[in-house]
Amino acid sequence: MGNCRRRGPAALFLLWFLATGFQLCAALNHEGHALLRFREMVEADPRGDLLDWDEGHATPCSWFGVQCSDDGQVVGLNLSNLGLKGVLSPEIGQLINMHSLVLHKNLFYGTIPREIGDLRELKVLDLGYNNFNGSIPSELINILSLEFMCVRTSICVFSISV
Repeated sequence: MGNCRRRGPAALFLLWFLATGFQLCAALNHEGHALLRFREMVEADPRGDLLDWDEGHATPCSWFGVQCSDDGQVVGLNLSNLGLKGVLSPEIGQLINMHSLVLHKNLFYGTIPREIGDLRELKVLDLGYNNFNGSIPSELINILSLEFMCVRTSICVFSISV
């Protein structure tokens, strides 16, 4: 019984470490999955900027254009002026810690996903100079933290306040 007691705290620590580690990996995998879905919807990447976006990397924080916080949460995506063409995937709304989404001056088309309204921490949303059509999602009004928003070539707003 003495051996069991000596191993008890170490075993509990190992169990705790594994449990919290799996939770962290699950969060990163969730964000990574959302970004990979975004990548799948990109039809053209003429410069190959998104080639390093793959499941082989341990974290999306090492991917081109992705900014992360110190604790590894995706807080920014800056892919401006790259000639990317495709549809913006609704999974982008799963990156709930996002502060900045900049896809300025690309060739994205289709509608702006309403799920962007789920990004409650967003301060900068720049989708300007793309080929989006349809109405601007009313869900964007729910992002009270927005300081700059550009969703069309001629529709840009600074210091949004309610």
